[in-house]
Amino acid sequence: MARAPHFRAFARCPVNLVATLSSAERSFSRTVRVLNVGLGGACIELAGAAPAPAARLSLHVVAPHLWDPLTIPAEPVWSTPGSDDATTRVGVRFVCESGATLRALNELILAQRYD
Repeated sequence: MARAPHFRAFARCPVNLVATLSSAERSFSRTVRVLNVGLGGACIELAGAAPAPAARLSLHVVAPHLWDPLTIPAEPVWSTPGSDDATTRVGVRFVCESGATLRALNELILAQRYD
């Protein structure tokens, strides 16, 4: 049987990471849980409502292989109710302008696959 085409440009790796989602424009910062991650984006779960669709965000992931958190520019693409009534799942698309950020993100993904 032929495999259906994937709807994402990059596959996702299931993870369970703590991160901080922030926005300089809207002056907020929230602790979130990263559920899956790929080179193109991530699925996160947070308490409360989702950020506005056009928000410019930064996802600060605590990566076990880096000294400092990995900061990835992102924008929300979709949102849906989370695993309980108090949480929201949000899909974010990464807007990486730096090859160094992509390299660090790739290392994070590889490290999570072999944990």
